[in-house]
Amino acid sequence: MLIKYRIILILVLLNISIVSQAQQTHSSPYSYIGIGDIYNSGLAGNRTLGGLGIGTRSSYYLNGLNPAGLSAMDTMSVTFEFGASGVYNILETKTLREPSYNGSIDYLALGFPITRWLKTSVGFTPFSKVGYSLNEQQTAYDDNNNELFVLDRNIKGEGGLNNLYLSNSVDLLHKFSLGLTVSYIFGQITNITADSPSSTGSGVSNYSEELKTKVSDFTYSFGLQYHDTINKGLKYTVGAIYGLESNLKTSTSALMKSYSVGHEADTLILRDNLNSSISLPSFMGFGFSIQKNSFMYGLDYKYTMWSQTSVDGAPSYLDAQSLVVGAEYIPKPRTAIKYYQRIRYRLAAKYEESYMKINNNQLKDIGITFGVGLPMKRSKSTLNLSLDMGKHATFAGDVLTQSYFRLNIDLSLHDVWFIKRKYD
Repeated sequence: MLIKYRIILILVLLNISIVSQAQQTHSSPYSYIGIGDIYNSGLAGNRTLGGLGIGTRSSYYLNGLNPAGLSAMDTMSVTFEFGASGVYNILETKTLREPSYNGSIDYLALGFPITRWLKTSVGFTPFSKVGYSLNEQQTAYDDNNNELFVLDRNIKGEGGLNNLYLSNSVDLLHKFSLGLTVSYIFGQITNITADSPSSTGSGVSNYSEELKTKVSDFTYSFGLQYHDTINKGLKYTVGAIYGLESNLKTSTSALMKSYSVGHEADTLILRDNLNSSISLPSFMGFGFSIQKNSFMYGLDYKYTMWSQTSVDGAPSYLDAQSLVVGAEYIPKPRTAIKYYQRIRYRLAAKYEESYMKINNNQLKDIGITFGVGLPMKRSKSTLNLSLDMGKHATFAGDVLTQSYFRLNIDLSLHDVWFIKRKYD
């Protein structure tokens, strides 16, 4: 059995390498801002509840949002989790409606006990995603305000940042737990701007600029949870998280070209290894959940101080905050006879204010999640299916809005970690 999971761990590391090189596919016009769209959904048990997890704990799932929650892990089991998703987006303006579809492998994670009081998880998740293509026209005028030429401009970006993490949780006095997560953030973001004159007789050359920014550095975050049972089986958990501000090292290469139709491109400027850094803000959050018999209810709140970061010395972002509420129902968690009585039915809603601003209005995300956890026969393993539906917009007379429908598939597998055999 131990050999089996050594093989699984090797496969996980191989997949990490493959996925990190391929980069996740993504499509959102808002991801041209900053480091793109931030991934906040966590792992299987978190994502099927809309991103709930600061104040929840379960022996069935790894907690990807609060490392202290790993203390609920079974001391005799190892847990392997895998997640993938497909997203159907609809971009809308007053005159345009453009649908698109993207799919991706989202995360891989492994959790196992070191001792009865020390639990560990290692995994690979997205940190941010970038994928956009924007078109615009720019007109040049002379001193007399006469039109000289019109440029068609395409701005596109791709890539994102990855999160390779190690989390540990220490159980104190069986009711209080502390957690630490060390994350290695790495990846590449590519931004390309291409200008071409609308008229070939304008005498203006085509121009392109390509910026590739590689990121790699460590971040640190902490978590705590307290749980207890009161009033004839009413269980409750309260939790909190805090992340330290970090400066991620970056290395940027710039390639600028100019060319005319029918001629080879001339490299104007080539710069490589321009070292700088990206600021990641500190964050804090708290959550709680209550559970009795078949029902569990939870609430999370998170606040991220993006306004404390700056670009070229000037504040550019807004503080972000999110609120998630969710509920889970299991018809008969302990005495189930029929299969449907073991199914986990989930419902969650979220409200999020992004660090991004559009025309001085803060971008928001309002959504709802429906999910089910389908248990496997004679096992704690679960196949989780969930559907996220929501909208990205400023809700202030938007020129552009993005509606999304995301189908998540999350697999949580359990097996015996290690049994010491005894011989007579």
